[in-house]
Amino acid sequence: MKRISTGSPFEATMGYSRAIVKGGWCFVSGVTGYDYATMTMPDDIADQARNCFGTIGRVLAEAGFTMDDIVRVQYTVADAALVDALIPALGDAMGKIRPAATMVIAPECGGTLVSLLQQLQAGHWQSVPNLNVSWTLAEIFSDKFRTYQWLSRYGVPTPVTKAISVAEYNELRHSRGCQHLFTDGHSMPVNEGLGILKPRDGVGCDGVSFIQLAGDEFSAAAEKSTAETTSVDTTAIERPWLIQQYVPGVPCSVGLIGRRGPGPATILPPAIQNLRLQNGQPVYCGGKIPCDLDLQNAILPLAEKLASAVGEFSGYLGVDIVVSRASSGELVATVIELNPRLCTSYVGYRRATDSNLAGLILREATETEIHWRAAGTEFEACGQVDFSS
Repeated sequence: MKRISTGSPFEATMGYSRAIVKGGWCFVSGVTGYDYATMTMPDDIADQARNCFGTIGRVLAEAGFTMDDIVRVQYTVADAALVDALIPALGDAMGKIRPAATMVIAPECGGTLVSLLQQLQAGHWQSVPNLNVSWTLAEIFSDKFRTYQWLSRYGVPTPVTKAISVAEYNELRHSRGCQHLFTDGHSMPVNEGLGILKPRDGVGCDGVSFIQLAGDEFSAAAEKSTAETTSVDTTAIERPWLIQQYVPGVPCSVGLIGRRGPGPATILPPAIQNLRLQNGQPVYCGGKIPCDLDLQNAILPLAEKLASAVGEFSGYLGVDIVVSRASSGELVATVIELNPRLCTSYVGYRRATDSNLAGLILREATETEIHWRAAGTEFEACGQVDFSS
């Protein structure tokens, strides 16, 4: 087996190679549209795609292959509206090769997820089984400010959050940005007095950055934000960014399965998340199921409270949580976000049990209990799963 590296220190800290050659095959890790000649990320998605293919071509050449040897490719696009602009670049690079291809569109952005669920869960599609929550729940939880309001209404611990305009976001990034304080490859900072900037309808760590902001500024911002929020639709357009109080601690997650018909949600084993810093921004690198017992003990009561607040539902909810230590020494869990869709941790859950999780959601499984394997499961952001003892 031959490992191919770009020399980036991030490959060692995150534990991956740019490509692996084994048995006549070359497996290339996911690439981005970064231009390594100018060290910039172009705004145009077609230019990003061309940069991706350029990186892949150079790696294949080093491995002794050519672009003509490609047999499978997956494209991940953040917004369905970008596909038309992307197609010409894909045709230029792959038109003659024509490998097996899959395009994955992250649907949570721009209301796409809600729109698709509305179509799927209405009219003649209504009887078609699916693993998603209702579009009404997705409409709340895919808007991170509405999620904050919902969590606050039900008394679920969550950091203070304010919706801000593009102008406010740009000013804060310019005047309070602190990316230079962090080192690539390190875990999440433990600093007090930090804030998070994130897109209101973002997915994962996309667009997330740190700023320096004191805690009392958040309290004042939250009061003003609550008073100003009179129309969710209007503020979502006028204030597409969020500023959120940063909670230092251990990043974790927990999955909730809602089954068709009455009954409480099933709480899955809490997981620990692997988040690393790159260019001063957090990057999701996967996780491990289950997390340590002390973290589980802090998370499970919060998960029960959250499940009670959600009530009866069908589908899968992923919950991002931070566990921190209070001044009393007690471990305290705080909900950061809710993901109204199948997320990477579901892949880990699926491999950690012989039970049919999808069947449980759809009430098609003959068993009602989930039997977890004794060995833990580690998973990467790309969905690759490893078993640990």
